[in-house]
Amino acid sequence: MDELDAPRPPTTLPLYAKERMSVVLLAAAGMVTVGLVMPGWFILKRSFLNSLGPRAPMTKLWPGLAIGMLFVGNVATLADELARDPKYADQAAFARLIADDLILVGGPLAIVATAIVMKLSYDVASLLEAHRARSGEGAPVSKVLALLLGPIYLQYRVNLLAGPGD
Repeated sequence: MDELDAPRPPTTLPLYAKERMSVVLLAAAGMVTVGLVMPGWFILKRSFLNSLGPRAPMTKLWPGLAIGMLFVGNVATLADELARDPKYADQAAFARLIADDLILVGGPLAIVATAIVMKLSYDVASLLEAHRARSGEGAPVSKVLALLLGPIYLQYRVNLLAGPGD
């Protein structure tokens, strides 16, 4: 039996290796979906985040609510843009009526959804920082970057926690 046929020891993956995700793809998905992916990240990572430490478990309620609010806000903005487009002048009267009402609701909903994502980002940054402090590894987690970049920065930190990728 030569070296190539010799059994190899199993490779041990870091505990959180399955939580790795491309930060670039997450940012691109956020742009393509007009931000709907960002609150969805909290739902996707919910079980992982709940496993990190003792605190109130993360539910699907707040991220789901933010997704709904962003969706309504995006539909309202799209309807408003279509109503103002001269190509649709013959259908514009009804569309303008609906768009004006939707934009009055959609704008504030988008602001509230952004506030929810910022609050969730801050909470997750605190959780990751507490986990980092307990383990004694890595650099501190920036809550300012978590507020500004949200799930994109948080996924970067999760990737660091998961260890080097393949």
